[in-house]
Amino acid sequence: MYLTDLQSDLWDRYPAARGSVREKVEMLLSLPAPPAGRKQRAAEDLSPWREALEDLCGELSEQMNFYLGAACLVLPYAETLLDRRNGDFAWELEMFSRLGCCLAADVPGNRKGPEPGAELAENYRESRDRLAKRGGDFLKKRSLALRQLDPPERRKICLALFALLGNNPWEAFALVMNNWEACCVQCGHCGFLDEDLTLAEGRRQKRLLPVSRRGKDLPEGWLLLRRLTQVLRDRELEHLAAYLYGTCTCPRCGGVTQTMQGLTAALDPEQDGPLLPPEETPPSLPEGEPAAAPTLKKPEILGKSDFRALWKKTREP
Repeated sequence: MYLTDLQSDLWDRYPAARGSVREKVEMLLSLPAPPAGRKQRAAEDLSPWREALEDLCGELSEQMNFYLGAACLVLPYAETLLDRRNGDFAWELEMFSRLGCCLAADVPGNRKGPEPGAELAENYRESRDRLAKRGGDFLKKRSLALRQLDPPERRKICLALFALLGNNPWEAFALVMNNWEACCVQCGHCGFLDEDLTLAEGRRQKRLLPVSRRGKDLPEGWLLLRRLTQVLRDRELEHLAAYLYGTCTCPRCGGVTQTMQGLTAALDPEQDGPLLPPEETPPSLPEGEPAAAPTLKKPEILGKSDFRALWKKTREP
């Protein structure tokens, strides 16, 4: 792994959402080392660097777009920034939370800007692997402090570490986009896009069934997410995670789809049709017989491009 010189013209060749991110990286590299005394540490104000990190991650992944070329230049500096504040829990939490959620946007169809060369791309992959290892170490060594975080911070670091440690980028992207509350599922049988689900409201959760917590061949993503929630000692998150990897009943055709498969299909522009072969599509319900848990209104069926545009619109400042 190597660091790209800040004077290199690559920073202009591979811009992020609003141009070169060279100045933001320079700002972050001016981060002071932690002071020795606890009283000094408590009084220290790192808000300018936190704002720079937030702005940088916002430019790398803006409105469901991921600027891979710029990320290839930025990510190798992550270890340097972590080492600059070695032992500072608040800064490490900020780094892993911001970078993990930012990198979750790196899925096919989201990448924007010039395609990086093979050498830069390999440097990016190696940087991600090293950051993931550091994230795993952070989880082990700082588990007690992580359990004491406020619920919103625990939820965010859980998603960020899932994105760093997991092997399925689409699952990480779906979890970050839905953020433990929304649950937009595309039926694997008829292709219906169900936007009327939410994990935060029991009435609409009735069409969802949680995954089995025992047995063989459990989803790899579920096992990782359950481990994270258990380390964080967050029973509520573990409960929500079980629903995210369970099954969902379609209000239109009555078919049952694995919820995570439906979540990723709703965001993947390559999956425009049903996920299952036609012969596996269940027959329509008899006339007059309601679906397992009907919605209060019949939602409009959106096309995939319409749905992605809707996600972008709801996240505009």
